[in-house]
Amino acid sequence: EYCFYPNRDYVERKDIPEDLVKILLNTEDRSFYEHGGINIKSILASILQNIKSMKIVRGGSTIDQQLIKNLYLTNEKSLTRKIKEAYLAVKLNKELTKDEILELYINKVWLGHDVYGFSDGAKFYFGKELKDLNKAELSLLVGTLNAPSKYKPFKLLRKNTYTEDYLIQDNIEINNKLYKCVYNNKVENKLKVIYKSLLDNQVIDLEEYEKLVNYDVKKSLKYQEKNDEIKKDLIVVKEDIIKSIMKEKNLSYNEAFGYLKNNNLTFTSTIDKSLQEK
Repeated sequence: EYCFYPNRDYVERKDIPEDLVKILLNTEDRSFYEHGGINIKSILASILQNIKSMKIVRGGSTIDQQLIKNLYLTNEKSLTRKIKEAYLAVKLNKELTKDEILELYINKVWLGHDVYGFSDGAKFYFGKELKDLNKAELSLLVGTLNAPSKYKPFKLLRKNTYTEDYLIQDNIEINNKLYKCVYNNKVENKLKVIYKSLLDNQVIDLEEYEKLVNYDVKKSLKYQEKNDEIKKDLIVVKEDIIKSIMKEKNLSYNEAFGYLKNNNLTFTSTIDKSLQEK
């Protein structure tokens, strides 16, 4: 029996740091506890901006909508998906409390690389428990949400690749090839925006703001090797599993993959690992 993502830690609402909640809601959804799943004012502002740009450049999504997208929908930028997202977000609010929705979001959201949930993110990026992260470290994780592929805290490069980016760890062996882990400088501007917003909205005072601005968060990062042993076995059957989910749930490939990664599914395989190693 296997689990697709076996190393994910689930954190209950009572154990989620309040600093994380404050930074997350200020950055992503300030009226989270007031709206019923969608923010009409934000949606209207997004529509006007998208019309002006003649393309979809802003989503106006609430945390509720982001959770729905992560669990059930794709990243496709279309009016149809946004309508589905809004409808399901409102429905979700009728079935779960706001704290339950927030708890799910914090445990399910993608934070770059193969990291899902803030607890997993704390361990992978900093080698710490979520409760032990400071405001700068929490802000760095929150900053990945808008575009995890672009704003993930660090990136892996082939060992011989020239870069002036801050080196976190060298000589990382993956599939018999050497890599190095370096700080992703693209997050710097993102952090500045988050810090300024926290100050402007009185989440932190001027003294805390100055401490955050002067804190060198990249030196807190630590590359953590994840246990890929199970995932190597899964490569053999992953596509068949996804196809089965597509058929059973009537989902697209991307939707089925999202369903697989977000629901901690277990399955039984006829693959005998001991024979595979011979």
